[in-house]
Amino acid sequence: MGRLTIIATPIGNLEDISQRAISALKEADFLLAEDTRKLSKLIQAISSTYADIEIQGQKIRFDDHTEQKEIPRVIEWLDQNLNVVLVSDAGTPLVSDPGFYLVKTLTRLGTHEITSIPGPSAVTNALVLSGLPPYPFMFLGYLPKKKGELLSKFSTSKAIHDEISTTFICFESPYRIIQTLKILSESEFKDIKIVILSEMTKQYEKRLSGTAEALISALEEYYAQPKGEFVMLWHFG
Repeated sequence: MGRLTIIATPIGNLEDISQRAISALKEADFLLAEDTRKLSKLIQAISSTYADIEIQGQKIRFDDHTEQKEIPRVIEWLDQNLNVVLVSDAGTPLVSDPGFYLVKTLTRLGTHEITSIPGPSAVTNALVLSGLPPYPFMFLGYLPKKKGELLSKFSTSKAIHDEISTTFICFESPYRIIQTLKILSESEFKDIKIVILSEMTKQYEKRLSGTAEALISALEEYYAQPKGEFVMLWHFG
C-alpha cells in the first residue's frame, strides 16, 4: 500500500521548511495542494536552495470544493502503492484547511498508512507570542461574518472561560479585521484584552494588543491596507 503524508509548510519564512518535508515532497507521486500555484512557488524556492532536489509529483487541486470528489482517486493511488502528500497554503493541514474528510475516510477504512511531518503552525506560533496564558487554549477557526453570530461566539467563549480559564484563538481576514473589532468595541466585550498577530515569521512580523478600540487605531496607523490573514487571541482574565 502507498502512504499519505500530511506535511506542515512555512507560514511565511521559507527557511522553516524541514528536511523531512522536502524528502517527502521529493518522494511523492501526487501532491495534494489547496492552491497548486502556491505549492509551485514553494517547490521553486526549494529547488533554488537545493540544486539536487527534484520534486516531480503531479500537483492536484485539493480544497474545500474538490476534497470530496478527489477522495476516491486518492484511495486508488494508495491502493496502487503510490505515495501521496497533502499540504495547505501555509502551516499545518486540516487546521482550518482541507484534509479532514480524507483523513477521516482513510482512518475508517484502516487499510492505508497515514503519517504526518510536523512543522509550522500559525495557531501555536501566535499562542507563544501572545503573552496570554498558554493553556488551556481553544482554537475556533475563522470568526463568523455576521454580527449576531460573532457576538454569540464571544458569549459562548465567555461562558467557557467562566468554567475554566481559557485563551481563545481564531483566524480573521484582512478584509474583515477592522469591522470585527468595531463590532466588539460597541459590545459588552469592548474591554477584554485582545492580541492580534500578522506577518508571523516574516521581516515585518507585528504583534498588537489592547482593547478592540485601541487595536482599530493601531491597525489604521500601521496598515494602509492590511495584508495576509490575522491571528486573533483573547482572554477574559
